[in-house]
Amino acid sequence: MTGTESKRPSPPSLSLCHSKEKNRLGKEIEPFVIVSDESGIDQAVQSVCFVAGPLSAIKSLNGACRKAVQDAGTSEIKFKDIDDARKRDAAKAALSAFLDCPHCRAMTLTWNLVDSRHQVQRRDNSANFHRMLFHGLRSVADWFGDIEWHWYHDQNTALDQAELQAFLNNTRGYRILSGMPVNLFGEYRHTIRLTKVGQRCSKDMPLIGLADFLAGATRHSVHDGAGCVEVHRHKGGQQGFSFEEVQAHVTVSDAVLAKREMVSYLREECGRRKLGVSLESTNRLETHRKGSKVWFWHYEPQGDYDKAPTKPERVHLR
Repeated sequence: MTGTESKRPSPPSLSLCHSKEKNRLGKEIEPFVIVSDESGIDQAVQSVCFVAGPLSAIKSLNGACRKAVQDAGTSEIKFKDIDDARKRDAAKAALSAFLDCPHCRAMTLTWNLVDSRHQVQRRDNSANFHRMLFHGLRSVADWFGDIEWHWYHDQNTALDQAELQAFLNNTRGYRILSGMPVNLFGEYRHTIRLTKVGQRCSKDMPLIGLADFLAGATRHSVHDGAGCVEVHRHKGGQQGFSFEEVQAHVTVSDAVLAKREMVSYLREECGRRKLGVSLESTNRLETHRKGSKVWFWHYEPQGDYDKAPTKPERVHLR
């Protein structure tokens, strides 16, 4: 490095100066953190995963994900590159750390652009993505209640976080969707207040890589469910094949096989912990209970009124 060159600035850290913040009533509280990433944002089936918990637990889990990446000898966890054995090892270690962390939870929201909600003219895909983020963030708030939140999303996403933050912070008494949790009066969902938002790189915040893995695995289970079930049965049935042995029985590329194997692994690890996750019955990752530590939410249109946002119609001047 020459004398005129400067060091690359350090990325913003997950660590905060104070572990406690004051809420709107002046009471000291520990903030909660949401870390998220999406998969297939330019595809028909799209997913976004939210990993959430109190700051102290999220910091510990982020450290465990960093160790998983370092021990595996790779730079980050990416589901699209999961055919790399090192990334598989990192993903497995990070997943185990999450599943064994008692205070963190994950929700993966998946939607399909070919359903009735999205079959509208001039559909605005960017606005639709932001709306699905809104649904996901509000549902995370329902899990933990009315508390202060920090939210970090992958930096490679075209995202207007500030606008979404302002909208969420100014939304009060948002009426519940059918089947969602209610307050004591049975009328409204919890409110959410985002006090800090930012976008981070998974190389700097490894927990984003875990969110990427969960979003990618969920999405893959939707559009390749039968293949995932086939591999899961080879691995978990009486034959009990290893990944290398499955290669001899399934005629697909190594990249696709690795994705199927990791979907099966996710199902298997959730099953060992009795988290109510299924794969075989519906040919996709499903959760039997919304209150589970891991929730796979496959969004369904709520009715004829539930339509994706649209772009304004162009006015042609004569």
